[in-house]
Amino acid sequence: MWMRSVSGMPRCSTALFVARGPVLGGQTTFSVSDPAAPPFGTIPCSSSMSGGGARLPAFHICVGASDQLLTADWYKEHGIELILGTKVISADVRQNPEDIAYFHRGSYQLYNSYCCNRCSCLKLEEFGGSGSNAENVCYLRNIVGADKLVSVMRSFPGGNAIVIGGGYIGMECAAALVANKIKVTIVFPGKHCMGRLFTPKIAEFYENCSFKKSILQKELL
Repeated sequence: MWMRSVSGMPRCSTALFVARGPVLGGQTTFSVSDPAAPPFGTIPCSSSMSGGGARLPAFHICVGASDQLLTADWYKEHGIELILGTKVISADVRQNPEDIAYFHRGSYQLYNSYCCNRCSCLKLEEFGGSGSNAENVCYLRNIVGADKLVSVMRSFPGGNAIVIGGGYIGMECAAALVANKIKVTIVFPGKHCMGRLFTPKIAEFYENCSFKKSILQKELL
């Protein structure tokens, strides 16, 4: 069984702060990230799934940088410190004028800080279930998850898969699975796929085309 989050994907690029230099007033800028790589887009992870998965640096984010891929060198050149492989455990935002953020590697004092959150996957336990860490349950939010999904997909040719989520990533994962000869059932909470973007009419056309050609089945939560 394959599972992924149905939640959205907020994004924030440190490049936006560079583009708005006067707002920072010359202060130190740093970006904290759980993945061990500079910020990257999640959607390319799924759109490149059928070809064996996307590989960095092909899909580092490029927001606010004239489509220039923001590699580690780009951040260094612009005086932005990258703190990678680090989770924010807590932050005391009530202290004035300082904010103290506690990471699993220590604590930092933040002045005039900006907090940008990134979504994590919804898991079965959040709905009263269990087994979210089972061997063949996959989540797609980072490179590690993408690599696992590709590995599991290759090990079950002709198998069956359940994709939870009818947005960009869910539909692209489903297409990749079908391309690899796996029968797919898509489960999502809305009345139609791409509920945040498509009108019912557009979704109906897309679903009919996809389901007829791809042997997809749709189930509503």
